[in-house]
Amino acid sequence: MGDTTTKESTTEEKEFDVTEIVLSDKKLFEIPITFIDVDDQKKTAKFVFKLPNIQDMIRIGIIETQLLEDSKNIAEVSQYILNVAYFVATLKVCLVECPAWFDIDENDDIDLLEVLYDKYTLVVERFREKRKIVVSK
Repeated sequence: MGDTTTKESTTEEKEFDVTEIVLSDKKLFEIPITFIDVDDQKKTAKFVFKLPNIQDMIRIGIIETQLLEDSKNIAEVSQYILNVAYFVATLKVCLVECPAWFDIDENDDIDLLEVLYDKYTLVVERFREKRKIVVSK
């Protein structure tokens, strides 16, 4: 039984390998998330994202601003809340398919949001690194 616990924690700590992600011709990619549900059952859920274009990045900024609009003084909002607003805005724009139980507006699992956003960001950054633009003189 001790070995099982060690194997599970090693699996959970495994670094996300973006080479496993396949980018379709529509610039969509799938991120599988493995988690333990409320009944202590190990499950995997599929989340499909799109790579953001310029219009998507503008929409992310607009949604983030709308989420924070009730703040009287944005300078007093913690960095944590600013980050959460950006996570939510990004997922609202770039998440194109998710499990039926996942509702970004009703979600109360900040850890899941952070994992999704972190993995999404990893893929987007790797994709952009591979397409470096070289400007000739």
